[in-house]
Amino acid sequence: MVRVLCSCACSIGIVGALMTLISGCEKSTDSTPSEFVAEAKDFSGYRTWTQTTAPRRGPDPSGFIGDAHAAQDTMVIRSIFVNNSNAQRQGNREFPVGTIFLKELRAPDGSIPMITAMVKRGGSFNPNDKGWEWFVLDGQGAITMRGSNVMDGMCAACHKAASDYVFTR
Repeated sequence: MVRVLCSCACSIGIVGALMTLISGCEKSTDSTPSEFVAEAKDFSGYRTWTQTTAPRRGPDPSGFIGDAHAAQDTMVIRSIFVNNSNAQRQGNREFPVGTIFLKELRAPDGSIPMITAMVKRGGSFNPNDKGWEWFVLDGQGAITMRGSNVMDGMCAACHKAASDYVFTR
């Protein structure tokens, strides 16, 4: 009799432990990742994303960006897209991890000489610049540069003046 009780208690203990393990493996209801490491595929299809402003041609009206993003080229059209149409600053005034802003430069012949992007990577990446990672892509969407210090820190230095590094939203 003692052996049966002990056997049942052990079985119940094992079942309880398994239930605890299984319940601990349930999917989180929080859909925001703690870190998002973008790959080239994450930029594909960007022309279907939401445009944050109307496409612009000619000099930057604010004069703030100088020569960046071909701002002085009167023939290049600059279009800005965001991967999430609902991307808004959260309570901390920052965009959620996984947010991508992408700027396409389109020449008069329709070619795309350059694409730049910024991705809210989050995690422990680039804490001095609120977790943003900077990208340069070629016209076909291949990543040619990426990191926290792209173009010797020019991206971050300029965008630092904007709320959570984003000028258009």
